[in-house]
Amino acid sequence: AQHTHSGPGGYHTFLLYYVTNFGFGQAHFELLVDRIMEAIEEAHSTRRPHNLYISEHQLEHTGRQRSAEAFLKNPEWERVEFLKQNNNEMKNTKMTVVRLEDSNTTKNTAVWSFFCHTYDQFHPG
Repeated sequence: AQHTHSGPGGYHTFLLYYVTNFGFGQAHFELLVDRIMEAIEEAHSTRRPHNLYISEHQLEHTGRQRSAEAFLKNPEWERVEFLKQNNNEMKNTKMTVVRLEDSNTTKNTAVWSFFCHTYDQFHPG
């Protein structure tokens, strides 16, 4: 995940995050590190050939920029490029999907989707 809504506390600069979890949780942090390391070791020891597929899809009525004020603080070159790629709108309707398929069984072993937010899905306009 590029970010999480449930991680160990005490590592963010936003005061509300500290107030709600009483600061950094060493035990929680160590548990996460241990489990991540176990997952990496297991994946490495059971690796096998896979096929990689990447696809892009356009999702209608989604992807509206939730904060025009924040968007306008991006560098001008970045705003121009984003608007050029998105029909001059402050929205991104492109979703990219990455899929790993076991070469022997043709079963999916992992699927990731990359899409910002589906805000417009419930808030048209």
